Amino acid sequence: MTTALQARNLRISFGTQDVLKGIDLDIHAGRSVTIVGPNGAGKSTLLKVLAGLLKAQGEVFLFGKPLSNLHPRLRAQQLSWLGQNEIASDDLSVWDVVMLGRLPHQNWLDIAMQIYKLLKWH
Repeated sequence: MTTALQARNLRISFGTQDVLKGIDLDIHAGRSVTIVGPNGAGKSTLLKVLAGLLKAQGEVFLFGKPLSNLHPRLRAQQLSWLGQNEIASDDLSVWDVVMLGRLPHQNWLDIAMQIYKLLKWH
């Protein structure tokens, strides 16, 4: 089984408060994973660290390569984030928001045309 996402000895603190400490995990390709815990336990923080959106001590690997060494575009082509409290325009449909995840797979002219169409449509 291929390991898609791997974390080793993750640690992150906000001020003097440890939020994550000594986290090791392996997420295998094609498998579903559930992260559960009470409010404030660090679930969203863990996901942000795994997506490369927050810096932490330790290492995160995407298909065996250190996440920190991946070019942001390549990382965005393989890994995305849509948080539960992210702000999106009221004018965007669910389809529009999901399709924004396709932007890293396109060249800049295609992206500009899609944005133009979105703005013209709404």
